[in-house]
Amino acid sequence: MMLAACIYVLDIRGFTKGSHPFVVLGSNASVLFVLSGFLGKLGIIIKVAGPHGAPVSLQSAIYQLGFAWMASPKNASLIFAFVFLALNAVCLELYRQRIFLRA
Repeated sequence: MMLAACIYVLDIRGFTKGSHPFVVLGSNASVLFVLSGFLGKLGIIIKVAGPHGAPVSLQSAIYQLGFAWMASPKNASLIFAFVFLALNAVCLELYRQRIFLRA
């Protein structure tokens, strides 16, 4: 139902205001998928010293130091996910350079 609504609003009615970020991300979706998977796994593999000296993953350390204090765990996790997505700005640069990688 949501896909049908999006097709109707965007393609049939031509209402595209606010859809540019989704166009950019969708233009190189495979690059975004591979890059996010690579960065996610790299964040888990790399170990750093935790608050009590025990090794923790880099991803966990970034979450605890950068986001856990901001909000409840669910909202802090959502903020972390949005920041992680913003770090995938590679897709925006590829879009600006008119480079579209396909699988």
